[in-house]
Amino acid sequence: MQRGYTNIRLGIDELRAFCCKPIKNTHDDWYRLLVDSEKLTKDVEGIRFQQSILLELLQAYMDRFYKTMKNAYEGQYYEVTEFNVGDDDLPIHMCDKYVFTSKEGFNGEAEEYFKRLTKLQDIVNDGQLEKTVNWQDGSLRTVVFDKHLYYPLFSKNDDSLPFTWSPSVFDYDSKGESSEVKFVDDLQHYINSDKQIDALKDYHIYLLRNPDNRYKGLGFALAGNFYPDFLLWLVHKETGEQYLTLIDPKGIRNMNTDDAKINLYKEIKTLESRLEDKLILNSFILTTTPMKELINNSLSEDELKERNVLFMLGNQTAYLNDMFEGILS
Repeated sequence: MQRGYTNIRLGIDELRAFCCKPIKNTHDDWYRLLVDSEKLTKDVEGIRFQQSILLELLQAYMDRFYKTMKNAYEGQYYEVTEFNVGDDDLPIHMCDKYVFTSKEGFNGEAEEYFKRLTKLQDIVNDGQLEKTVNWQDGSLRTVVFDKHLYYPLFSKNDDSLPFTWSPSVFDYDSKGESSEVKFVDDLQHYINSDKQIDALKDYHIYLLRNPDNRYKGLGFALAGNFYPDFLLWLVHKETGEQYLTLIDPKGIRNMNTDDAKINLYKEIKTLESRLEDKLILNSFILTTTPMKELINNSLSEDELKERNVLFMLGNQTAYLNDMFEGILS
């Protein structure tokens, strides 16, 4: 009920048999449990503790099982569909306007802010994109990429604003950093400089922030119902050949290297091979987490790069060279 998996049916006998397999028949591909033996008591407290573990494991197993079956079924019907941003029934939600709503008790402050936002709206409507760059009012600022399919994007660095908004804006973490904002800023700087790889000059570039839910965004059941932050298109100027790349800037300090979000780089190539229309698919994880801070990692930086995990820190926008070379290789 929590997950909305209404078409699953469980039989008590089968569930009991699944949970009570003899040790000799237990497989290691479900879980390995490390627990303080002193907690495995036979009193009520100990039984409740063991029950909570079992329920958590069953929910995790069921979630993985359901999404695997869903992907196997839906994978038969994937197809490439062309669309225009003016279509009434877009497969991905396009923001045609921001909705700002005053917080309770802050109507006066919000109205003053809205007046200033109206001036920004006039600048956008007049197509004066250059005037929206680095626009800032309090903790709210624009994040502009001139090849984004709508603009501007917004970010905020605290919760002092007297209103809420939809769609959501980029947040900064406790260190005052945002991997999403850094990616957009870096990408704008990169394509406007001579640092870009030569092959990129043969392509049109388009970017779209991906909504993060199943009603509006592009998600992947095969990657744990993953909704990457950005969709990036490269379209060859002469042949029209298209590359669609899923990009997720994020911290990966606690992420395992076998995480489905990382392994999407491999799974998406399997999906690509099933498509009748030629569309080149890729997936990248971009991270501001320093290599030395990764907890669950035994791979080198080069090995992570082979899995399309790129580090955004260090040599300015060098990671974008690696990303575009990987896309076009």
